Amino acid sequence: MSMSEIPPAPLTDSLRSDIILLSSYLCGQQAVSSVPRPDDRDAELYNHVSTLLTTGNSRNPKASNVNAVVGKTNINSVEFLVFAENARLREDGETGARNLRTQLKTAERIKAAVERDSGRSEPMGERVDVVADKMRGKELLEKWAEDKDSFTFDTHLKDLFDVITSLGNEASLFTFQCFIYRRAYRKVAWRVLEISTHWGTSPFGLIKQCLHQSNLLCKEVDIQLPTQFHQKLQETLELKNHSIPNTDSGDLSIVKYPVNSDNAESWLSIIYKQWHELEVHLLVDKKATETTQAKKDTRKDVPKAEAIHAIVNAMIKLRSLQPVLDHLLSVEGLHKVLADAEAKQYSLRNSTTLPADKADENNVAESEDSEDHDELNLTQKEVDSAQLYPSYATSRLMSAFKNVLGWQYATTYVYAKASHFRGTLKLSRFYYPHGLEPAVFHPKTVTDVLENKLKLESSIPYNTTRILSTTLNAKVHAEAALMSWITTLDEKESACSIEWPIGVSKKSCRLCWELSSCLKQENGLVFQLPGTHSTFYPWIPPPGISDIILLKLRHVLLNACQSFKATHSRQSSTSSAKDHPLVIDSNNSSWGKAEIPIST
Repeated sequence: MSMSEIPPAPLTDSLRSDIILLSSYLCGQQAVSSVPRPDDRDAELYNHVSTLLTTGNSRNPKASNVNAVVGKTNINSVEFLVFAENARLREDGETGARNLRTQLKTAERIKAAVERDSGRSEPMGERVDVVADKMRGKELLEKWAEDKDSFTFDTHLKDLFDVITSLGNEASLFTFQCFIYRRAYRKVAWRVLEISTHWGTSPFGLIKQCLHQSNLLCKEVDIQLPTQFHQKLQETLELKNHSIPNTDSGDLSIVKYPVNSDNAESWLSIIYKQWHELEVHLLVDKKATETTQAKKDTRKDVPKAEAIHAIVNAMIKLRSLQPVLDHLLSVEGLHKVLADAEAKQYSLRNSTTLPADKADENNVAESEDSEDHDELNLTQKEVDSAQLYPSYATSRLMSAFKNVLGWQYATTYVYAKASHFRGTLKLSRFYYPHGLEPAVFHPKTVTDVLENKLKLESSIPYNTTRILSTTLNAKVHAEAALMSWITTLDEKESACSIEWPIGVSKKSCRLCWELSSCLKQENGLVFQLPGTHSTFYPWIPPPGISDIILLKLRHVLLNACQSFKATHSRQSSTSSAKDHPLVIDSNNSSWGKAEIPIST
């Protein structure tokens, strides 16, 4: 059946349910990825604020619930509205996992409740003002090492803006970064762990293998550092008579350095030395068992002040060395070595997992938000032999490396823009006071829609139980919630801003991107999103979206069901997308090298 023949009437019991079911069916499928528009500078501040809000806590160490920030800025004022994805509620009102058997047992009761309340309008959400306290922010910075161990999103939101408004001449960037990394260490540790374990061995060891086998084209790389850092770096590289700026030791300067076959391994060992610092302070060794070797894991206890200092210093140096690593990744043959190692790890992982029909019956943990997968967390659909593109293997590594540096970019940028926050600041939190109704589908509904109504039995292979599991993780995505809310503003208020920049800690999914296009066509509202990775994920339409737009979104899903074409996916952290002038603290200018482990 062609998509033009699909009637506008719902395939299930509502257009909203259609979208939840079809987006769950397409979960992980991907179209061509777009890139951030070059004129998205207005959204840059909001992207970085979103990154600084992504810290994780003891209950959600991976910071799985994506947040989005929308706002307006001018010379004298700045306004922020923040939304963080609400985890789905269990029937007892707590967040967490729901079980498929529980879902099916309660389906009729929930359905009856929905029908009984069908005349009730959907909750449109509420907006709560948050007042920033500059003096409290100054105190938080001064006592960052005495901070609590864990924070809710609401608490961190308030604390962050208290701190931001206090930034100035008395508050150093280094102290600000210590405050952020102490709170974000759990999420940072997960990203470090991904790079350290994704290929089954250190990626730096794989790079070193290729440097042994091939010549590296000579290139001069610009590195921006204080003078004393340049002096120590040149001593470590054993560079004699190399230019050193004639400036004060703490002043920033740019020096050109040669990167070639003769010194490539030295550069790599310098980079690895700083990376190893992150591993030492953010990861721990799992104990070996009779059947498994010792593995790495993220640390659970809060790092001491000395460890945070070491983490910040390592991040500063890794950021300055990023252009060097970028050139080292161009060494001949590396893309194939990385891709082969990836494929081997996915093969091993799949051979040790439960069969699909058994795994799907397990609880679906709410903290495992499929939309927030980081750069290296490819879905199974992306790692089939025909879809793991070797030519993108090095870019995946570099993107993941930039993601680790996301908080470094964000703290540097926000600190440099501190004057924005000395005028009028308006901060609000947007949220849904009542959890949206859970998506409840009977297995017969899934097969009826996909096979009988849409004739998709020969399209994307699917497992009914897996789709039902996936619907349990459907959420209102953060940027979609903010876009929907803006459509409810009166014309005078919404017209105050021709374009609405929305900062998100990730690129947007395919449906959020399509929603922004539909709202531009229907309402004339222009939203600046950080880009899209074009992947479909379980998606609940936010309240307030018209049936006309829901039909358009369903049409996008129906077309994708029939014509999906696998392609390269990239979902990178938005704070890693662009570089900014380096602002650095001269706490530790020493460098050193580290022996790089090579797998046998």
